[in-house]
Amino acid sequence: MKYKVYHRTFYKYTSRVSSCHNLACLQPSHFWDQDIRNESLSILPKPSFIKSYKDSFNNRRSYFSIPEEHDELEIISEFTVYLKEKNYPIPALTPTWREVAANSLKPESSESVKANEFLYPTPYTIANSEIHQYAKDSFGDDKTLLDAACELMNRMFTDFTFDNSATEVESKPQTLIKNKRGVCQDFAHFFISCMRAMSIPAKYVSGYILTHPAEGSNKLFGADASHAWVSIFCPFFGWIDLDPTNNIINGLEHIRIAEGRDYHDIPPVKGVFTGNGAHTLDISVDVSPV
Repeated sequence: MKYKVYHRTFYKYTSRVSSCHNLACLQPSHFWDQDIRNESLSILPKPSFIKSYKDSFNNRRSYFSIPEEHDELEIISEFTVYLKEKNYPIPALTPTWREVAANSLKPESSESVKANEFLYPTPYTIANSEIHQYAKDSFGDDKTLLDAACELMNRMFTDFTFDNSATEVESKPQTLIKNKRGVCQDFAHFFISCMRAMSIPAKYVSGYILTHPAEGSNKLFGADASHAWVSIFCPFFGWIDLDPTNNIINGLEHIRIAEGRDYHDIPPVKGVFTGNGAHTLDISVDVSPV
């Protein structure tokens, strides 16, 4: 599959700011199943300084500084991506979750050692007793890892409702299990909390997913959004991407941008500005199959 991706971030300040310093995580890396072409990152006003680098998770980042007065900031990321089909294992053929958990405690390979970076809870993936019990209900003694993970996804899809007004960016998994409503970030954090509570390494993944308009209506340019899902580690098979928001194992409609322990490792844009006004934020995303 081939897609064109357009992501515009626009800040409007109520009064002019004298300077700003930002860190953008909007450009994808190459993976064996994802090839990036024709990419660009456009910033207005033009920065006086910009530096691109890879962080400790191998994500691409761009730090930039604008020392002049301005009342608007526009960041546009564009690229073309080619996706290859992922050959994920049959769930019943994966190791049992207990074998994977035991491997996490005593890793038998360098890949398992590295995966343990995503084994421990962060402030946004802590499982309280209620979340831990929710996870245990999907992890029977003899279940394989992927069978248990898919059952957990299915229960979440049944028990929780997608609602983009129910939570905020700082919301934690305890909010989702209490209110039963949230967005993809909440679903991902909750799923990660459950997996790590069962000693299974799990990553937070940010990116995009192709959306489909309602039958009979046209797809509107810029009406898509960023998306989040989870990648779990399975010895012998590597990392497996799961989308708990949509209750699916990822296919050819997910475009990966960055990976981290939780959202706060990889926000699309973060930074500071010098000024005494407020600001509004407008984000426009378009994912178009070619």
